Amino acid sequence: MTLPRFEERYAAFNKTSGYKATNEEPETMRKMLGTRHFKKSGGISSSGEIPLFVLLPRSAEVVVVDHAYYSLGAAFIKAAMIALAGAKAKKYLLETTVVNYHAAPSTNLEALMKEAVELLPDVLKPHAKLGEYDLSSIKKTWSLIPDSVFPVIQKRLDRLLMIHGDMSDLAPGEFDLLYISNLFDHTNRTTKIPKFPEITPLVNVGKHILEAGGE
Repeated sequence: MTLPRFEERYAAFNKTSGYKATNEEPETMRKMLGTRHFKKSGGISSSGEIPLFVLLPRSAEVVVVDHAYYSLGAAFIKAAMIALAGAKAKKYLLETTVVNYHAAPSTNLEALMKEAVELLPDVLKPHAKLGEYDLSSIKKTWSLIPDSVFPVIQKRLDRLLMIHGDMSDLAPGEFDLLYISNLFDHTNRTTKIPKFPEITPLVNVGKHILEAGGE
């Protein structure tokens, strides 16, 4: 079984809120990128759907960052669920409405999540719970992802590095594809909103940036 790697780069910088489910469209991004493949991709982790479903299946290596344990916990438990169950993780998710964290597992998803959370780095375990609203949103996204994608992700999870930090923890010229989500709507650990010229050096000349919002 393969799992993502996790690195702590700046423990003092931890937003107390974040995303458990994406408000973006991974399947649209998958179609937009078509058959393109990349040596190294990365960017923002957020709730995990873009790194897992868009970047990882088409990249030899993926490095993502997030400033919130809240989001990284959600991203990592989704990866652990796929590591353990492959496409069955999607099946179990779609057949479940609510997860009861205060009783013995009574559904396939509850049993899977209980096993998956033990695979998380200790600092992320408290942030791995998914509420009813989260599950509803995640189900809508996962339902659009073909079952055939899950075994690909499952085999590649060790190519994914999740970093607790911000974009300053990524190296210049590191990426062929950079996903920046709504980066320009958030402050970094110096309480500044990043500007586009600060981000472009991370991407190799002639390569790609995926943005979901901004200035």
